[in-house]
Amino acid sequence: MSNRKDINISNIEEVKKYNVAVLKDDRTHHKLLALGFEENKNLYIINNTYSMLKLLVSRKYIDLILADTINVKYRAKYSNMDPNLFKTYIKWSDKPIELYLACSLETPKEVITNLSKAIKTIKTIKNNGTYDKIIAKWENR
Repeated sequence: MSNRKDINISNIEEVKKYNVAVLKDDRTHHKLLALGFEENKNLYIINNTYSMLKLLVSRKYIDLILADTINVKYRAKYSNMDPNLFKTYIKWSDKPIELYLACSLETPKEVITNLSKAIKTIKTIKNNGTYDKIIAKWENR
């Protein structure tokens, strides 16, 4: 929450002093376990991705969630909440996570091949600004 003055962290190790909520079996869940977080001690697991922000607002024992800024903005708007209620305390990585596009098993191989080529093209031609425009669009929603 943006109004919390008691949270003072500069690295992931300091986050262990706080109660963090993450999505069950998400990569963040497993990463924090590997870093020594303990379920029901400083790590709380939730099943519903859309309840993360509501949980942060309504449960005083939850101090932080681990999420990217694009998802926080989207989840806030989806839940009819003001995205400005939430504050980024630390940036864990300078690199965005690698996400994948899921298709139905019935999707024609040609469609999958074309999608894969298009995504690869967008990512490899960062110098023309296409990739940055897409990221900016989603960050500003």
